Amino acid sequence: MSLVLVGCTPGGVSVVQTEPPTPSPSPSPSSSQLVPIPSTAPPVEPVEIEFEFQVPDEVCVPVSELAEVAPTGEWAYALDDELLTHMDDRIVSSCLYGPADVLGRGEDGILLEDHVVLDATIRVFRDRTDSPWAAVYSDLPVASGDLDDWAVAIVYHRDLEGWREGCLPDGPCAEGERPTVRTDAWQTRFAGFVGNMEFYVMVSYVSRNLPDDVVMRNLGIFRELVLAEVDRRAKREVD
Repeated sequence: MSLVLVGCTPGGVSVVQTEPPTPSPSPSPSSSQLVPIPSTAPPVEPVEIEFEFQVPDEVCVPVSELAEVAPTGEWAYALDDELLTHMDDRIVSSCLYGPADVLGRGEDGILLEDHVVLDATIRVFRDRTDSPWAAVYSDLPVASGDLDDWAVAIVYHRDLEGWREGCLPDGPCAEGERPTVRTDAWQTRFAGFVGNMEFYVMVSYVSRNLPDDVVMRNLGIFRELVLAEVDRRAKREVD
């Protein structure tokens, strides 16, 4: 049996917190999932957009178009990994963004200043009904600048304590050495549709002291990615 509690996340977005019956395999000591409460406000009308079923000029949105991904502006960000898969009914772009000098070092990489890791999968279908999630994920409010409207895309939040640990000044700890520094992460999983384009995105905001508005920051990062994808893709006429 699950325990359901109503509360608020940092940043003021209302949520339902569900304790699953079995522990999560994630490194977080808390296995809570936070899911948005349906809003009582009138829903935002989806924008009628359809995308051409064609390979994009670039697999992923360039880092230069994602200013919100680097919250401190101090570190060079990179598209660390990208993959394009073309099938009969879908074209899939997989994109991983993060600080250039950290992602390549895996779990040994620790950056003490605030930063973001963005892992995105974007699928364009010949027809939206080709997606098994067509009737599950919400339409994204691309015409809205109100981040509260974008909360419909939140699948869950989780607070990952001990995202990375290390020892100053070198980073990795020697055998038997106790960590002297630690960063935590607030992860938000997003999913949603714009026409026949499906978004499945994880935003991980990493910090030694997570800001009170971390939920809204992650929402802003997701919104920026979606709008950049919508802007760069070729459109087709909607009947």
